[in-house]
Amino acid sequence: MIVEDVKTKLVTLLSSFVNPLNIYLQGTLNPDEEYPNEFFTFFITTTELESHYDDNSQRTDLYISVMYYSNNPVDVSQIADKIMPAMKENGFVPTDSGNDIASDVQTHTGWAMDFAYPAYH
Repeated sequence: MIVEDVKTKLVTLLSSFVNPLNIYLQGTLNPDEEYPNEFFTFFITTTELESHYDDNSQRTDLYISVMYYSNNPVDVSQIADKIMPAMKENGFVPTDSGNDIASDVQTHTGWAMDFAYPAYH
């Protein structure tokens, strides 16, 4: 349930930046359809059980990659400054400042950011 809840929280947060229909789990875009002008993809790269006590973990750390793509390079260059404060405010901890990423189409470019999300249980 933790993973599902964090994904829901992430999609809700990303929806404040783009149309909710333009948020995809990485790898689920239909290659036969035209890319939206801007969109996010994301995936959970790993989960770790942490904060052990009495042989039980008290926390699960989810590591999440968030990628923003746009046909406007100015938007791509500014997305980190817009999204980082909102992500932090909602419990997502940036683990890097991001990096350029290639797109499958020449019309778009992208920026990837990585976050940790500590979920206590």
